[in-house]
Amino acid sequence: PNTSEALKRRILLVDTIKRFTHADLEMDASSLYTSLYDQKDKTILWNLSASEPFAMKSVEWIYPIVGKASYKGYFDLKKAKIEQQRLDDLGFDTRVRPVNAWSTLGWFNDPILSNMLNRSVGNLAELFIHEITHSHIFIEDSITFNENLASFIGEQGARLFLSKQYGVHSKELLSYIELEYDYDVFTQHCLIGLSELEDVYANFDDSMDTLIKNEQKTAYLERWVERLDSLPFNNK
Repeated sequence: PNTSEALKRRILLVDTIKRFTHADLEMDASSLYTSLYDQKDKTILWNLSASEPFAMKSVEWIYPIVGKASYKGYFDLKKAKIEQQRLDDLGFDTRVRPVNAWSTLGWFNDPILSNMLNRSVGNLAELFIHEITHSHIFIEDSITFNENLASFIGEQGARLFLSKQYGVHSKELLSYIELEYDYDVFTQHCLIGLSELEDVYANFDDSMDTLIKNEQKTAYLERWVERLDSLPFNNK
C-alpha cells in the first residue's frame, strides 16, 4: 500500500520484460527477480579491476564455478580499496567502479535493485535480458565471451521488446537506438585507443626509465580524451 504508483508500474514492467524473454527468446526467468531490494539511492556493489602498467594484460582471479575472471566484486567499499591499495603497491594500474547489477547465474533468486528502475525503458529491458542470459548460459573461464554474448542478446532483445511493446516507430525504440549508437561510437573510440596505446607500449624497452614511460603514457591518454569532443554523439 505504501508503494508509489510509479514504482508499481516499473515493477510490473520488469514482469512484462520477463514474460517477453520467456515467450520470444525462450529463456525462462519466472524464478528470478520476484523481490525488490531498496538501495535507498546508495551504491551497494563495486567492481575492482587491475592491469599491468605498460601492457594490455589484466589481473585475473580464480573462483569456483565461474573460473578465471578479470575483476572482483565487493559489497564493502572499504575492502575493495584495501585490495586496490595492495595492487597499487605492486605497481598495477587499478580501478574501483560502482556496479548497477549482478547475476548469481541462476543459482539464487536475484532481487530487483531499486536503482535499476531509474533507467529508461530500453535500458531496463537490455539490463534484465542481459542478466537473464547469464543465468542460462555461462561458460567457465570465458568472461569475455559470456559478457559479449549477454550484451548482444540484451541489446537485440531490447530492440525486439520495444518494437513489440511500443511499435517500430515509437519514441521508446528510437531513443534506445540513438543511445546504442552513442555507445557504439564510444566503444569504437576505445578500441582505437587500445590499438594506439599498444603501439606506445611496443616502443618501450627495459632500459627506459619508468618515469619516462609514465609521461609518454599520460600524454597519449590526454590526447585520447581530447578527441572525445570530435565524436559524433547523438546526445552532445
